[in-house]
Amino acid sequence: MAKPIAPTPIFDEKDVDDLKKYMKRPLTQQEKEFNERVKNAKKIPRFNSSR
Repeated sequence: MAKPIAPTPIFDEKDVDDLKKYMKRPLTQQEKEFNERVKNAKKIPRFNSSR
């Protein structure tokens, strides 16, 4: 049987301000390296279109 989905938490004004600050901050070196690895990852097609 499926589990019930919990309600989405409500953001107050401080949470929204913190999120905006976090999104605007510069990326760390670790985040930049991770993004580069994801960008260069081999793409695997999900469906074979040749059939």
